[in-house]
Amino acid sequence: MFPSSPDFEFSLFIRLCHSNTTKLMSTSKQLAESLKDTFDNIDVPARIERLRQGREQTGESPIAREDHAQSVNDYYDIATDLAQWGWSQSLHFAPIKSGESTAQAIARHEDFMIERLQLDSSKRVVDVGCGIGGPMRRVAQQSGANVLLINNNERQLDQAKKLNQAANVDHLAEYLHCNFMDMGCLEENSFDAAYAIESTCHAPDKIKAFEQIYRILKPGGLFWGQEFGLTDTYDENNPTHRSIVTEIVETMALGEVFHLNQIAPGLAKAGFKIHECEDLALKSDIPWYAPFKGGYERSLHSFRATPLQRSITLMKARLGEVFGAVPKGTVDLIKFLEEGATALIRAGELGIVTILCCFLVEKPR
Repeated sequence: MFPSSPDFEFSLFIRLCHSNTTKLMSTSKQLAESLKDTFDNIDVPARIERLRQGREQTGESPIAREDHAQSVNDYYDIATDLAQWGWSQSLHFAPIKSGESTAQAIARHEDFMIERLQLDSSKRVVDVGCGIGGPMRRVAQQSGANVLLINNNERQLDQAKKLNQAANVDHLAEYLHCNFMDMGCLEENSFDAAYAIESTCHAPDKIKAFEQIYRILKPGGLFWGQEFGLTDTYDENNPTHRSIVTEIVETMALGEVFHLNQIAPGLAKAGFKIHECEDLALKSDIPWYAPFKGGYERSLHSFRATPLQRSITLMKARLGEVFGAVPKGTVDLIKFLEEGATALIRAGELGIVTILCCFLVEKPR
């Protein structure tokens, strides 16, 4: 496995703070400013309460409700600032090799996707559920492909535009505020390739989402995706397993959850020819949940995702609320997101879920 202990993390924190005090203070200030902007523009406590009410409904999963799209929007409205600060602009997991940082693993993983999709400057690609555009910027810089970024969350789409402009790749980007469950505004057979990285995991009907992507691809077009899935270790009759997965689904606003052996058949039912579909976590030197648990990588940025840093962030938020440095409700927001992180760690340790089921499929010619 990998080393992880409070003593190790605390000593790492001291070393990092000693050598990066100015940077640490700067990034913390940026986060505080981002959170203030978020709280000024939306009612964050109300969003948290709405998500919690959805979790507390008895006899009805959040994905069964008609307002699931709103739940996903609520989640990303409140989670994006902290996720970007604690993770990266590419809001997804990646298989990690020994000696590799999380950032390096994410870049290598995106390059792998670019290679599998055979992208170059002649291709028109759709990024299904683009987040704040981290993968798109890698695609643009590495391949020169033109990318349509689709997102049902306007705040994330606006952030993607600003970050693309700063990275000088905005000329390769188009933007569409759209729910990927209904992409009828796009013409059939109009894209050379598509990718969906941890986005269709929010779909309330996964096969319908796959069908929407199939429709807009040209014959011969390739689709690469990364999905959340239950492993063979998951036992539906085990209450602990069920409880952990429910916690993940509800704190991350996930949609329909497939077992790993359902993903390829679901893609085939949507019309795709399957080239690859496997759990890349099985080929990873480091457990996929390691960045959330901490201890495997010694860097300031990766440290932000660890339990110790999350505890420190919560402590700072408590003080910040008292002195007005961060808006009221920040503590509740951090605690809510921590529930999801803890559930992911527990699921990873038990081996009952993976977030690295990756596939490459083709729309038949």
